[in-house]
Amino acid sequence: MNIIAMPLAILRLHYRAARIPLQIVEDHVVARLSSESPARLLYERSLGALDVTVGRALGDPGLAQRGAALAERSDVLREAGRLDAEAEAEARSASREFTTRRNEAIRASKNAQTAKDKAVEEARRNAEARTRNAAQPARERADTAKERADEVAAQRIDAVKKAKRD
Repeated sequence: MNIIAMPLAILRLHYRAARIPLQIVEDHVVARLSSESPARLLYERSLGALDVTVGRALGDPGLAQRGAALAERSDVLREAGRLDAEAEAEARSASREFTTRRNEAIRASKNAQTAKDKAVEEARRNAEARTRNAAQPARERADTAKERADEVAAQRIDAVKKAKRD
């Protein structure tokens, strides 16, 4: 056995013993947190970084790999949480935009319907006015023709009366 191997083995054993309370905290407290909880991700990232550092210092590649995997997992989960939050914010924004556009479309539809109703009413009033205006000259012509006919009839009656008297 190498002269350095024995102290490193003792230090590895001490680190495993020192890590037991950290593992208990992870198993009983951190495990209850959501997998994307910032506190849990910070704890796992810190523990992973500690394992990587100690594993490299003590020449324990297995410990360093486990620490790197734990740190990478926490980084990936943090990024996933960030992306989820970003996607959720985008979805809320899209929902607000959809609602706004739908309300604008409804408002535009109502405005168009109101404008159409006004145009129909205006056209109806114009048609009634044209009908009244067209009927007025016809009534006037009829009245004038009746007056002339009455005058002619009165003249003929007068002529007949005059002829009877003479």
